[in-house]
Amino acid sequence: MSTANQEERPLLGPKSDDHEQKHRRRVIAVSFAMVLLMDFAAFFLDAPQTSILEGNICNRYYEYSPNPVVKDCRAGPVQAELATVNQMLNTFNQLPGLFVAIPFGIIADRYGRRPVFILTILGALLQDIISKTVLWRPDIFAPRLIWLSSLAIFVGGGDAVASSMIFLVVADVAPPHQRAKLFYLLTACERIGEIVATPLSALLMSVWNPWVPYLLYSVLTLLAGMIPLLFLPETLPRSMSPPETETESETPSCESDTGADEGLPAAANGTSSTSTHSTTISKFRPLIKHNIIAVLLAFFVSALGRRSTSFLLQYIRQRFDWTYEKASILLTLRAAVNLALLLVGLPALHKVLVIRDLSTQSRDLLISRLSVAFFAIGSLVISLAPVVPLAALGIVIFAFGSGFSPAARSLATTFVHQDEAGLLYTALAITQTVGGLVAGPLLALSFRWSLSLGREWTGIPFTLVAGLFAGGFIAVSFVRL
Repeated sequence: MSTANQEERPLLGPKSDDHEQKHRRRVIAVSFAMVLLMDFAAFFLDAPQTSILEGNICNRYYEYSPNPVVKDCRAGPVQAELATVNQMLNTFNQLPGLFVAIPFGIIADRYGRRPVFILTILGALLQDIISKTVLWRPDIFAPRLIWLSSLAIFVGGGDAVASSMIFLVVADVAPPHQRAKLFYLLTACERIGEIVATPLSALLMSVWNPWVPYLLYSVLTLLAGMIPLLFLPETLPRSMSPPETETESETPSCESDTGADEGLPAAANGTSSTSTHSTTISKFRPLIKHNIIAVLLAFFVSALGRRSTSFLLQYIRQRFDWTYEKASILLTLRAAVNLALLLVGLPALHKVLVIRDLSTQSRDLLISRLSVAFFAIGSLVISLAPVVPLAALGIVIFAFGSGFSPAARSLATTFVHQDEAGLLYTALAITQTVGGLVAGPLLALSFRWSLSLGREWTGIPFTLVAGLFAGGFIAVSFVRL
């Protein structure tokens, strides 16, 4: 019988391998298309929505002004209110993900990745409808009512869930030695959308009005939602055991200090509740490692940095008296540097490190540390820049840190078993969500304070962000291989 099996494998193996290769290529191609379209849509959102919000706040402020004056939308009270609305909106957008990331992770592991993607798109469309309704009728709705749109994120979990699902889908099919490279390319796709969409959005705003690119965001988001529905194959392995069976079969092999009664049925020794509690704790035990905790702390700080880039538009407008259309040029510069780094710089650095015989873990760790350092230095230069060219230099230095997220994610993946990757990615999503929750009020309050001190002090929020990134560098320095 064994001889017969050995004779059959050469016949079935190539067909199986060919089918697996086609499945892998299709999943990766569709994932890249989703990222490209979703991020292309996202950069039709920030600048137009900020511009419309500023106009509505400005009109309401001068409507109740006691004396007729010429409208100056750069006035301190208008900009302070705009910062509060924007940053608190970012905070509220992160809050639902804190509660639903784990439930959606469980749904993804039980029912598949595609249903979670579809729910995420539905939530984004519902949020978009609420936001546009508030901004379309400023005579009826106060600008702060746009915060209600964040409730729609409970439907799909928002950016945190969508991002973790994208990376999880690719990790499902990617060979370990190609995982980091694919993560870099995924991040590069985000930059392509930013490079193309940001100037195009600025052009449409200047030629027509902010509502044109703002409505295009809705159309593109709807198209992005059709991709997982029509083209994305399910990557959840159907041969996986149910969670209950998996826990019983895998826990003994992972834990060396398993008790003697573990093989007995829970009902037999009367400890069903204790066993259930221990099983729940054991599911989170892979995260209780100093390497994982260090990476999670660094991800927390990186989330603060990501929120600071969304604040960059308003900062440039207020600090250097630029329009949002002109400020978008600097965001395009950052995206272009990011893209060049991800497609050329990091692969070249990888080759150099391979020649030096560094392991995959060592390469990812080195790139993570360098990236956080660039984030800190770039933020500090932006905060201290007295002129636009120096601010642009700070933005370029900040962009050199774009390899952090894919490198740190790939590094963290090597610290857990393959069947624990879903839990790890959920933890990373929650960590980024908490970072986003802290970033909103931190940036808003520090910007209000800086406005009270004068225009030359408006870089204070980026000084705080630089200090936080320095803390992230210290956290990554504690990772030991």
